Amino acid sequence: MKTNIKMGLTKKEVEERIEKKQVNYDTSVPTKSIKRILYENFFTLFNFLNLFLGIAVFLCRFIQKYAFSGCCYYKYCN
Repeated sequence: MKTNIKMGLTKKEVEERIEKKQVNYDTSVPTKSIKRILYENFFTLFNFLNLFLGIAVFLCRFIQKYAFSGCCYYKYCN
Protein backbone atom coordinates (compact mmCIF):
# COMPACT_ATOMS: atom_id res chain seq x y z
CA MET A 1 0.00 0.00 0.00
CA LYS A 2 1.64 3.23 -1.17
CA THR A 3 0.90 6.45 0.66
CA ASN A 4 1.52 9.97 -0.55
CA ILE A 5 3.72 11.49 2.17
CA LYS A 6 2.61 15.06 1.50
CA MET A 7 -1.10 14.19 1.48
CA GLY A 8 -1.22 11.49 4.16
CA LEU A 9 -3.82 8.74 4.51
CA THR A 10 -7.39 9.14 3.43
CA LYS A 11 -10.21 8.43 5.84
CA LYS A 12 -10.89 5.13 4.07
CA GLU A 13 -7.24 4.05 4.37
CA VAL A 14 -7.24 4.91 8.06
CA GLU A 15 -10.36 2.82 8.67
CA GLU A 16 -8.86 -0.11 6.73
CA ARG A 17 -5.68 0.00 8.80
CA ILE A 18 -7.65 0.14 12.04
CA GLU A 19 -9.67 -2.93 10.97
CA LYS A 20 -6.45 -4.80 10.11
CA LYS A 21 -4.96 -3.68 13.46
CA GLN A 22 -2.14 -1.90 11.66
CA VAL A 23 -1.88 0.89 14.21
CA ASN A 24 0.91 1.96 16.50
CA TYR A 25 0.62 1.30 20.21
CA ASP A 26 2.74 2.76 22.98
CA THR A 27 4.39 -0.24 24.64
CA SER A 28 6.53 1.67 27.11
CA VAL A 29 5.74 1.30 30.80
CA PRO A 30 4.47 4.67 32.07
CA THR A 31 5.50 4.08 35.70
CA LYS A 32 8.61 3.03 37.56
CA SER A 33 8.88 -0.29 39.32
CA ILE A 34 8.71 -0.40 43.12
CA LYS A 35 12.33 -1.54 43.21
CA ARG A 36 13.42 1.48 41.17
CA ILE A 37 11.41 3.91 43.32
CA LEU A 38 12.90 2.51 46.54
CA TYR A 39 16.41 2.56 45.08
CA GLU A 40 16.11 6.20 44.00
CA ASN A 41 14.72 7.28 47.38
CA PHE A 42 17.07 5.37 49.68
CA PHE A 43 20.39 5.93 47.90
CA THR A 44 20.58 9.71 47.89
CA LEU A 45 23.37 12.08 48.82
CA PHE A 46 21.34 13.30 51.81
CA ASN A 47 20.95 9.77 53.18
CA PHE A 48 24.66 9.01 52.73
CA LEU A 49 25.53 12.24 54.53
CA ASN A 50 23.22 11.29 57.42
CA LEU A 51 24.74 7.81 57.58
CA PHE A 52 28.26 9.24 57.65
CA LEU A 53 27.36 11.75 60.39
CA GLY A 54 25.59 9.06 62.43
CA ILE A 55 28.62 6.79 62.28
CA ALA A 56 30.88 9.71 63.22
CA VAL A 57 28.72 10.57 66.26
CA PHE A 58 28.63 6.93 67.33
CA LEU A 59 32.41 6.59 67.05
CA CYS A 60 33.03 9.86 68.89
CA ARG A 61 30.80 8.80 71.78
CA PHE A 62 32.48 5.40 71.86
CA ILE A 63 35.96 6.95 71.92
CA GLN A 64 34.96 9.62 74.43
CA LYS A 65 33.37 7.08 76.78
CA TYR A 66 36.38 4.79 76.91
CA ALA A 67 38.95 7.58 76.85
CA PHE A 68 37.26 9.23 79.83
CA SER A 69 36.86 5.98 81.77
CA GLY A 70 40.50 5.13 81.12
CA CYS A 71 41.54 8.54 82.38
CA CYS A 72 39.44 8.13 85.55
CA TYR A 73 40.73 4.63 86.12
CA TYR A 74 44.33 5.80 85.84
CA LYS A 75 43.74 8.85 88.07
CA TYR A 76 41.75 7.24 90.91
CA CYS A 77 42.84 3.61 90.93
CA ASN A 78 46.61 4.05 91.12
